[in-house]
Amino acid sequence: MPSVSPGRYEYSATTDIPGGQWMPESNQFQSDHLQALILSEIAVASGDDPDNPLIEVGSPDSELVFVQFDHDLSAADEAILDGLVARSADYFIVTSDGGNTDLGNPSLVSKNAGLLSSTTITLQMKNGAGTSINGHAENVVLDITGLVPINKSGGVFDGNGKFAFTVGASLERGSVQVEITAESLPPRTFFAKWS
Repeated sequence: MPSVSPGRYEYSATTDIPGGQWMPESNQFQSDHLQALILSEIAVASGDDPDNPLIEVGSPDSELVFVQFDHDLSAADEAILDGLVARSADYFIVTSDGGNTDLGNPSLVSKNAGLLSSTTITLQMKNGAGTSINGHAENVVLDITGLVPINKSGGVFDGNGKFAFTVGASLERGSVQVEITAESLPPRTFFAKWS
């Protein structure tokens, strides 16, 4: 999208962002996510300094989103920016059925302790409209607190936009809390309780 004034690019939340919303209640990290994407994908923005910012992301209302640089972008970088604005609405869900049904945030799985209590948890990437997407190989970090075993502490979303980990079988009662982060996507909290 061409700049509307030197270095300023404006987007309609309703037409340029999947789901048609900017900073909805479910994604209060959208502005941070867009800024992180710009810093990692547009070379001229990589030298951004918080004390003297090269870019600013904002919205005067829920309908308009602007990105302000200190100068106009090249045509190639403008095309990249258009894609990043759409990606700013991406998020992931936490599921126990292979990526279909969101367990909510925080998410909870309860099982009876025993040899068969092992459960696979799948994270599924979504765009702002709620459609499953392949993602962009975002890194996942699991910050684990508790006694129930988990087979991974992190990884990468695969080519299908999924990342799976296993909450292992346990003969003993216990619980685990997992704070899930994936780069600048909205974080999620997962609990497993074995009783």
